[in-house]
Amino acid sequence: MKNQNNKKQGLVWSGYLNKALAQTPNQFKSDAKYLNYIQKVDSQRLTRAILKLFPNTQVSVKLSSLTANGYIGKTPGYTKVVNLGKLPSSSGTIATSLWDTSAQPVNSRVEKFERQLSEAGYSSSIRSKMTSGRLGIYIADDVNLSTRRGLPTKTDGEGRTTVYTIVYGIPTRD
Repeated sequence: MKNQNNKKQGLVWSGYLNKALAQTPNQFKSDAKYLNYIQKVDSQRLTRAILKLFPNTQVSVKLSSLTANGYIGKTPGYTKVVNLGKLPSSSGTIATSLWDTSAQPVNSRVEKFERQLSEAGYSSSIRSKMTSGRLGIYIADDVNLSTRRGLPTKTDGEGRTTVYTIVYGIPTRD
């Protein structure tokens, strides 16, 4: 087995590996509980890194739940909802760096996503001023969805999912 830069090779004992688990936003009752989950669970490393790109924007579990399936349609309680995960880039294509960089290190993925945000007009100075709105974010990066049973069993191997939803919206009421 070799890593991305082909410098290391070897075997990994299966006992060192853990299945990555994710919970959907609709499993949380408050913004604080959802944010606590994002801050503490290993499967949310990419989410934590992306949140650092929006230092002054609060996360909304409601907006995250409304848009978790990737469809940005009606979002009751929010106006001017922008799908930050699918912005046009300078070349006119849709920015999909999170899909294109799957399985790469988190830092390089976030750097590419940040460049695409800047190309679309969301520079770091603009993002730091995004204080009146809320961020809806749900990232399940090739993980198993957790079940009521707790940890997945051997038969849950086919339950992996990949979802990248990052939206910004202005609340009409809080």
